[in-house]
Amino acid sequence: MHRADPRAKLLALLLLVGALTKAQSARALAAAALVVALGAAAGRVPWRVLARALGLVGVLLLVTLAFNLFLTPGAPLFHLGPLQATRRGLERGLLLAARLGLLALAGGLLTATTPPLALSRGLERLLAPLGRLGLRVPDLSLILAIALEFIPLLADEARRLALARRARGALGGGSWLARVQESLAVLPPLFVAAVRRADRLAEAMEARGYRGARRGSLHPLRWRSSDWLVVGLPGLYLVWVWLLR
Repeated sequence: MHRADPRAKLLALLLLVGALTKAQSARALAAAALVVALGAAAGRVPWRVLARALGLVGVLLLVTLAFNLFLTPGAPLFHLGPLQATRRGLERGLLLAARLGLLALAGGLLTATTPPLALSRGLERLLAPLGRLGLRVPDLSLILAIALEFIPLLADEARRLALARRARGALGGGSWLARVQESLAVLPPLFVAAVRRADRLAEAMEARGYRGARRGSLHPLRWRSSDWLVVGLPGLYLVWVWLLR
């Protein structure tokens, strides 16, 4: 997986996304989990890396499950105050949460086995035909590379700010609502730090005279015979899901 062409991994992710949009049964979702597990085993990706990717969307999964559980009409399961949970809502919420979770795992596998610059280079090559329509593909690939590099930086900055506030006694204790409010207070300084980092990066690029990616720059791409397996497995899964319908 680490030596696979970034274009192959991007295509595999797109095929998996297309299949998951049609996956309606537990068997189809289990097959998707098997595809992701095979990719993780091939890349020897530690499970804690995938668990971290799943944890990033944990709140979204819970919100998705809760909304469908209480807002979908059907046979009642239980009541929570004025809200009524339904069996159909539970099934629909679990289905959507499983789809989102598998997408997060597949995205985590992609970023764990592909350097950001190689990933942006692969995207640039895949979208190259759109350049004839006026799309600034090199700039788009650069934005992707910067975004991928900024995500861990912002996570480290958020942890640093949270530790600093905890050291001053600003975090911890009180009700859960107070803790949520104090945690949200980290967002403004985090946003300011992100803007400052972006300004420094823009100044550095301007000082170096950046005028778009040059041909042959970044990571060279080479399609191998094994890359067909990377694309073929999600492709077969997509065909199987569509036939299963």
